[in-house]
Amino acid sequence: MTARRSSPARRSERARLGFVVARFPVSSVAFALIVAVLVASADARAYCRTTTQPVPANYNPVLSGCITEGTPLAWPSMPVAFELNQAASTQVSLAEATPVFAAAFQSWAQASCPTEDGGAEQPALSFEMLSPTAAPFVPCEAGDEACEQAEGNGPHQIVFRDDDWPYQDSENTIALTTVSFGVDSGDIRAANMEINSFQHVISLDDPPPTGAISLAAIATHEAGHFVGLAHSQKESAVMYAYYDPGMTTLTTDDVDAICDVYPPGTSSPKSGCSCDVAGRPGGAAALSLAGLGLALVAVRRRHRRRSSASEPSPFLG
Repeated sequence: MTARRSSPARRSERARLGFVVARFPVSSVAFALIVAVLVASADARAYCRTTTQPVPANYNPVLSGCITEGTPLAWPSMPVAFELNQAASTQVSLAEATPVFAAAFQSWAQASCPTEDGGAEQPALSFEMLSPTAAPFVPCEAGDEACEQAEGNGPHQIVFRDDDWPYQDSENTIALTTVSFGVDSGDIRAANMEINSFQHVISLDDPPPTGAISLAAIATHEAGHFVGLAHSQKESAVMYAYYDPGMTTLTTDDVDAICDVYPPGTSSPKSGCSCDVAGRPGGAAALSLAGLGLALVAVRRRHRRRSSASEPSPFLG
């Protein structure tokens, strides 16, 4: 993560939330430690929100829990517009990818929030999927100026990176979501999602074949980051740090999270003021959310098949 302060009113910060493929053997002692931490942290409110606080180097959300410092991030106005890059991928066509991402985002917007009278309402969250774009994608790694230009142009692009993956730990990252936000308000101003189709096999199948990653699982998890959620401490949650190909259906913890950030019947989320989603008012900060992706870690997951040390299962970094 890097930080830049060009004036007292402006700060840029970056951290990665992506799919990571970290392969290493796990001893029974290490596994016992992970289980103990998960049990201790799996309370009624296990979800976490992304905040304006910089993410520490080597931060492990499973072991360290939520980052509570800083202002939580959220979109200040609706609908949130996004578009797919029309090139899509050699692995997944635009026609195939479009319904996957539409369903992933709508699963969050159509969550069922319980009400005090025993009923249910949907969160104050909506999306607008625009026509595909032919505009070239310029990642924030190209520099702060490129980052600011992308934020100002809007809307918010989803792109497959077939030809390269230019980020640190490149061989370990499956996906990356980058969010620009107001450093004081926590208002999200822009977001872009990148899928690492350069180094990974992306699958539309349910379940995906061995060695492939489910596009639906990537899209649903990354869409949670897109709207301000960090990793949950609940093992069964879509937003849990460890990937599973079946993590396409929101759990109670995921629903609690999205309903807390965007309460039903409100015109704005719990933090921030109203402003143009696609605009870039002054005083914004940029946060590349990496480490909220999939890493392949050789651990055994409850209610899932056993993994050996040589057969890792994905971790959401």
